[in-house]
Amino acid sequence: MITKLDVENSGSLDGKPNVLYIDDDVDNLSSFKYQFMDFYNITLAENADEGYSKLKEKEYPIIIADQRMPGTTGTQFFEKILPEYPKSKRMILTGFSDFQSIIDAINKGKIYYYLQKPWNEQEVRLVIRNALEAVEYENKNDELIKILKDANERLEKSREELRLRIEESLAAERRYRDLFENNPISIWEEDFSDVKKYLDTIRNKDILDYYSYLTEHPEIIEKCINLIKVIDVNQATLRTHKVKEKNELVNNLLILFKPKSFEVFKKEFVAILNGEFKLEEESSIVSLTGETLYVTIHWSVSPGFESDYSRVLVSLVDITERKLAEKSLRESEEKFRTTFENASIGMSLTDLEGKYLLVNESYASMIGYKKEEIIGKSLADFTYQEDIDLSFDKIKKVLSGEISVLRFAKRFINKNGNLIWADINTVLIRDYENKPLYFVTHIVDITETKKIMEELIVAKEKAEKSDRLKSEFLSQMSHEIRSPLNVTLSYASYIKAELERYLSEDMKRCFAGIDMAGRRLIRTVDLILNTSEMQVGTYLPIWTDINLVEDVLKELQKEYSIIANEKKLELDLINNTENSMISCDRYSIQQAFANLIDNAIKFTSEGKIEIIINRDSKNSLCVSIVDTGVGMSEEFMKNLFIPFVQESQGYSRRFEGNGLGLALVKKYLDLNNARITVESEQGVGSKFTVTIFEKRELANSKGL
Repeated sequence: MITKLDVENSGSLDGKPNVLYIDDDVDNLSSFKYQFMDFYNITLAENADEGYSKLKEKEYPIIIADQRMPGTTGTQFFEKILPEYPKSKRMILTGFSDFQSIIDAINKGKIYYYLQKPWNEQEVRLVIRNALEAVEYENKNDELIKILKDANERLEKSREELRLRIEESLAAERRYRDLFENNPISIWEEDFSDVKKYLDTIRNKDILDYYSYLTEHPEIIEKCINLIKVIDVNQATLRTHKVKEKNELVNNLLILFKPKSFEVFKKEFVAILNGEFKLEEESSIVSLTGETLYVTIHWSVSPGFESDYSRVLVSLVDITERKLAEKSLRESEEKFRTTFENASIGMSLTDLEGKYLLVNESYASMIGYKKEEIIGKSLADFTYQEDIDLSFDKIKKVLSGEISVLRFAKRFINKNGNLIWADINTVLIRDYENKPLYFVTHIVDITETKKIMEELIVAKEKAEKSDRLKSEFLSQMSHEIRSPLNVTLSYASYIKAELERYLSEDMKRCFAGIDMAGRRLIRTVDLILNTSEMQVGTYLPIWTDINLVEDVLKELQKEYSIIANEKKLELDLINNTENSMISCDRYSIQQAFANLIDNAIKFTSEGKIEIIINRDSKNSLCVSIVDTGVGMSEEFMKNLFIPFVQESQGYSRRFEGNGLGLALVKKYLDLNNARITVESEQGVGSKFTVTIFEKRELANSKGL
């Protein structure tokens, strides 16, 4: 038993009370200790077994436990320790609660209070203070009962013992008065002797059913209430009714207890008629301020006063918060049911075997049945045969804990036999012990969406097939053109060489024109072939590490400097980095930069072209080709990398080309995990910047 001395000394030398707090969350443990260590001597435990061991070491008037812990719950832990530590005040501290867990905590764990996470410091301190007072007052009550019992036993002994017993009784009375006044529970000391005398007159009327008789005569109940004498009330009673003086309550029973509370009085009067001395009932009272309180009333005749009922103790335990919580739970359940029934999407509750427990109107309407035709049947009864195994395999995964939320598409069969595609979203509801209870499922009809998706897939396949046929055609035609073209150029070169000494200047220009036109045509064919390979997906890259500046850009500068010099243009290479090593497909990266440099020279009439190499803020290698050419409009730049597109002004038919170059550049750079950006202004020039990403940056470069 925890005594008053235990409560006062159940802590460190500074007299702070001992508090044991059990929680599997170490952050909660630390937070609780540092928040309340100035007020209590706090002992922490990370699980129920450790908490049980701590209880063996010393007395804890206050024990607080988290509701949800590995392997057990706070309620189960309290149920286990209750026989050994019945006097400790037990409290649940949790962030989640449902109606059943609260009821179990009260009935099984006999908890004193239910605290919510996150906790409120003032609330926790107030509850602990009241609990400590309750422990003290309960011990005082036990002590008083023991003393009174001992005093009653000694009354049968000698006169000397009687004198001693009277003295002890007087001392006990003083202690009782102290307990009475300072008890946190509202206590009324009342005299029912006049009530008993009046009811004795009724008893002599040979009434068989007192309860029915009093029900038929409410005036008798009201008269008996007026005969009750209130001897005393304690301070808790004054606080309950928010009054300062006891005399404000002594003669106001009919004010406090309205007719709706007469049922309790009726049961008390029936108990007197039946010679009973104890009664416990729940009721409601109205304070003098008009506030309705829900209470548990304990009515008992004090020992020694059984003959005349002149001393009766009535205690009122305030259960308003519990009642309001129960009401709130009922309202929450009603709101859920209202939401469930009126939801615009289909909703259902099914048991663990797939049988329907509840469906709403939207669900029933979707599959064309009435609700009563669905309840009690299985999912399989309304599911398309090919999808039955899929549905139950998914359910098994949720039950096994492999997945927590289930979402998939399946087909229902409506009442007319038509298939309905539905998007299924299912959650498994578990109880406070984590045992599966039932499934809550949301169902959305996606039949039309499925049809649209299937049509889009067919359209996409047709477009891809058409694109492949186009590319294959271009590839075939390019080969057919290149073969005779090579023969033509070879023979033209041979004829020129044989007749070189006989050719006039006009004839030489003709042969030069043939050669230039032939090479232009070959370049066009090469572009078509390369584009076709990229489009069809037959191009196979060869990955290697190269020095971009030394192996590619300097070689291109030498090759294109001849063409630039013919147009009196400068072609400069400016390297601002010491490290230009990259991992790439050398052919495609070389072709990409060749096209960019060739374009820059082609569309620049005067000025210069610069090839500038840098590293950006993320250390990615950047190559910019900057020209002082004709530039482009903003409108055209939106379509810059689309095959066969050229600008009517600037990049116009004044210049040779087929519009494939930049489209191929984009594909080559995509292949090498590179990004290309363009800045341009008509009449000023253009700047193409290629950023080559390392492999680790690939995920971040998507969509650039």
